[in-house]
Amino acid sequence: MSAIAMGPQARTAPAFSVRTQRVQEPSGAAGLHGLTLTRRGRALMVVVAAVVGSLVVLFGGRALADAPGSSQQVVEHQVVSGETLWGIAADAVTPGESVGDAVTELVRLNNLPSSEVMAGQTILVPER
Repeated sequence: MSAIAMGPQARTAPAFSVRTQRVQEPSGAAGLHGLTLTRRGRALMVVVAAVVGSLVVLFGGRALADAPGSSQQVVEHQVVSGETLWGIAADAVTPGESVGDAVTELVRLNNLPSSEVMAGQTILVPER
């Protein structure tokens, strides 16, 4: 009799818990492309911005220096035979001014490839 009383036990199914997760939709720039910047990406963006800013500061000052500001009065000078740019610069400098600096300015002002001039060539010389 005891075998009959010990019959099969009723088993209940394990309770399954249903979890729901709420997924937040990306917004802003990440929503457009589905991309987000990592720490490495943000660091790269900071470095790129710093480089661009440095270039703007570096070349922006140079552009301001080359911008036409106060106009410099110049006269045309026709080079005669035997004349050198050094001699022309020496005649044009004010006392205490370096002749070498004046030669450099003449080369820059006339867009010359070197400090050599030829007879008959017309160059611009700053009025002093």
